[in-house]
Amino acid sequence: MINMLILILISTLSFAELDSSSTKALEKTKTLLQNQEARQKAAQQTPEAQKAYNKAKSLMGSQQGTDALFGLSSEVFEHIVKSTNGDSKKMNELLQKAATDPEAFANSLPPHLKQKIKAVSKKVPKSNSPN
Repeated sequence: MINMLILILISTLSFAELDSSSTKALEKTKTLLQNQEARQKAAQQTPEAQKAYNKAKSLMGSQQGTDALFGLSSEVFEHIVKSTNGDSKKMNELLQKAATDPEAFANSLPPHLKQKIKAVSKKVPKSNSPN
Protein backbone atom coordinates (compact mmCIF):
# COMPACT_ATOMS: atom_id res chain seq x y z
CA MET A 1 0.00 0.00 0.00
CA ILE A 2 2.80 2.43 0.87
CA ASN A 3 4.52 1.78 -2.48
CA MET A 4 1.27 2.59 -4.29
CA LEU A 5 0.93 5.76 -2.24
CA ILE A 6 4.50 6.75 -3.15
CA LEU A 7 3.77 6.23 -6.85
CA ILE A 8 0.64 8.40 -6.61
CA LEU A 9 2.64 10.97 -4.67
CA ILE A 10 5.30 11.06 -7.38
CA SER A 11 2.69 11.40 -10.12
CA THR A 12 1.17 14.40 -8.35
CA LEU A 13 4.57 16.05 -8.15
CA SER A 14 5.57 15.48 -11.72
CA PHE A 15 3.13 18.05 -13.13
CA ALA A 16 4.32 20.87 -10.89
CA GLU A 17 6.66 23.26 -12.69
CA LEU A 18 9.33 25.03 -10.67
CA ASP A 19 11.87 27.69 -11.46
CA SER A 20 14.85 26.01 -9.81
CA SER A 21 16.39 29.24 -8.51
CA SER A 22 13.26 30.73 -7.01
CA THR A 23 12.03 30.28 -3.46
CA LYS A 24 8.92 32.16 -4.54
CA ALA A 25 8.21 29.44 -7.10
CA LEU A 26 8.59 26.78 -4.42
CA GLU A 27 6.05 28.55 -2.22
CA LYS A 28 3.68 28.97 -5.16
CA THR A 29 3.93 25.24 -5.93
CA LYS A 30 3.36 24.31 -2.29
CA THR A 31 0.30 26.57 -2.19
CA LEU A 32 -1.01 24.98 -5.36
CA LEU A 33 -0.67 21.50 -3.85
CA GLN A 34 -2.31 22.57 -0.59
CA ASN A 35 -5.25 24.52 -2.06
CA GLN A 36 -8.10 22.38 -3.40
CA GLU A 37 -9.42 25.00 -5.83
CA ALA A 38 -5.94 25.76 -7.19
CA ARG A 39 -5.25 22.02 -7.61
CA GLN A 40 -8.45 21.52 -9.56
CA LYS A 41 -7.58 24.41 -11.89
CA ALA A 42 -4.04 23.12 -12.40
CA ALA A 43 -5.30 19.59 -13.04
CA GLN A 44 -7.35 20.88 -15.96
CA GLN A 45 -4.26 22.24 -17.72
CA THR A 46 -2.96 18.96 -19.15
CA PRO A 47 -4.24 15.42 -19.60
CA GLU A 48 -1.34 14.12 -17.46
CA ALA A 49 -2.21 16.45 -14.61
CA GLN A 50 -5.88 15.50 -14.82
CA LYS A 51 -4.98 11.81 -14.77
CA ALA A 52 -2.74 12.20 -11.70
CA TYR A 53 -5.37 14.28 -9.92
CA ASN A 54 -8.14 11.79 -10.66
CA LYS A 55 -5.93 8.88 -9.58
CA ALA A 56 -5.21 10.59 -6.25
CA LYS A 57 -8.91 11.32 -5.66
CA SER A 58 -9.88 7.78 -6.56
CA LEU A 59 -7.23 6.21 -4.33
CA MET A 60 -8.00 8.36 -1.31
CA GLY A 61 -11.79 8.02 -1.61
CA SER A 62 -12.63 11.30 0.14
CA GLN A 63 -11.82 14.98 -0.03
CA GLN A 64 -10.14 14.80 3.38
CA GLY A 65 -7.90 11.96 2.23
CA THR A 66 -7.13 13.72 -1.05
CA ASP A 67 -6.21 16.89 0.84
CA ALA A 68 -3.92 14.85 3.11
CA LEU A 69 -2.20 13.28 0.10
CA PHE A 70 -1.61 16.62 -1.61
CA GLY A 71 -0.45 18.18 1.66
CA LEU A 72 2.08 15.37 1.93
CA SER A 73 3.05 15.94 -1.72
CA SER A 74 3.77 19.56 -0.86
CA GLU A 75 6.13 18.56 1.96
CA VAL A 76 7.89 15.91 -0.10
CA PHE A 77 8.27 18.37 -2.97
CA GLU A 78 9.87 20.90 -0.64
CA HIS A 79 12.28 18.22 0.55
CA ILE A 80 13.17 17.32 -3.04
CA VAL A 81 13.77 20.95 -3.99
CA LYS A 82 15.95 21.59 -0.96
CA SER A 83 17.90 18.33 -1.25
CA THR A 84 18.74 19.09 -4.90
CA ASN A 85 19.39 22.80 -4.29
CA GLY A 86 16.61 23.58 -6.74
CA ASP A 87 18.41 21.92 -9.68
CA SER A 88 15.54 20.95 -12.00
CA LYS A 89 17.63 18.29 -13.75
CA LYS A 90 18.46 16.62 -10.44
CA MET A 91 14.82 16.89 -9.33
CA ASN A 92 13.62 15.18 -12.52
CA GLU A 93 16.23 12.44 -12.14
CA LEU A 94 15.16 11.88 -8.54
CA LEU A 95 11.47 11.72 -9.51
CA GLN A 96 12.24 9.26 -12.32
CA LYS A 97 14.17 7.03 -9.93
CA ALA A 98 11.34 7.31 -7.40
CA ALA A 99 8.83 6.20 -10.02
CA THR A 100 10.85 3.06 -10.75
CA ASP A 101 11.75 2.25 -7.13
CA PRO A 102 9.26 3.87 -4.75
CA GLU A 103 10.48 1.86 -1.78
CA ALA A 104 14.06 3.12 -2.13
CA PHE A 105 12.73 6.66 -2.53
CA ALA A 106 10.61 6.34 0.61
CA ASN A 107 13.58 4.95 2.52
CA SER A 108 15.66 7.96 1.49
CA LEU A 109 13.23 10.43 3.07
CA PRO A 110 13.74 11.89 6.53
CA PRO A 111 11.91 10.16 9.40
CA HIS A 112 9.19 12.81 9.77
CA LEU A 113 8.15 12.36 6.13
CA LYS A 114 8.21 8.57 6.44
CA GLN A 115 5.85 8.89 9.41
CA LYS A 116 3.53 11.16 7.43
CA ILE A 117 3.48 8.70 4.52
CA LYS A 118 2.43 5.93 6.90
CA ALA A 119 -0.25 8.17 8.40
CA VAL A 120 -1.65 9.13 4.99
CA SER A 121 -1.54 5.50 3.82
CA LYS A 122 -3.88 4.65 6.70
CA LYS A 123 -6.44 7.05 5.22
CA VAL A 124 -6.72 4.95 2.05
CA PRO A 125 -10.02 3.06 2.20
CA LYS A 126 -9.55 -0.70 2.52
CA SER A 127 -11.60 -1.16 -0.65
CA ASN A 128 -8.82 0.69 -2.55
CA SER A 129 -6.00 -1.33 -0.99
CA PRO A 130 -4.17 -3.72 -3.37
CA ASN A 131 -3.91 -6.33 -0.59
